[in-house]
Amino acid sequence: MKSHKMYVEAVGPEAHPRFLIADRDQGTWDGHDWDASRRKHLLFYSFQDAAKCLTEIQFVEDFGKPQKTYRATVEVCLAGEKQMDEAELRQYLCKATKLCLTEPGPNDETVQIEINWSDL
Repeated sequence: MKSHKMYVEAVGPEAHPRFLIADRDQGTWDGHDWDASRRKHLLFYSFQDAAKCLTEIQFVEDFGKPQKTYRATVEVCLAGEKQMDEAELRQYLCKATKLCLTEPGPNDETVQIEINWSDL
């Protein structure tokens, strides 16, 4: 199956954006298939909801392909007079972090990154 160059796109007013899944070659995701005209698309309330759906689409497309998982350390540094406690930081990071890759790997691999802030 052809690799997609998917990404999450914000649409609508800046104060209350909605999000859709787009692909440079295929158009927009309508919940069932790609719409090349970009007129039909599924809207998501949050970036995180759209990114989760994008990951699910990638998983279906990559089903059965060999996978390898790597682990890396993520460092978070707080600077300021008043510091959040660990629970506040975890909640903040879950809400505020947006991480989305838009290109396949050099050999057309799907690369997914997941950060589990509960491991903080």
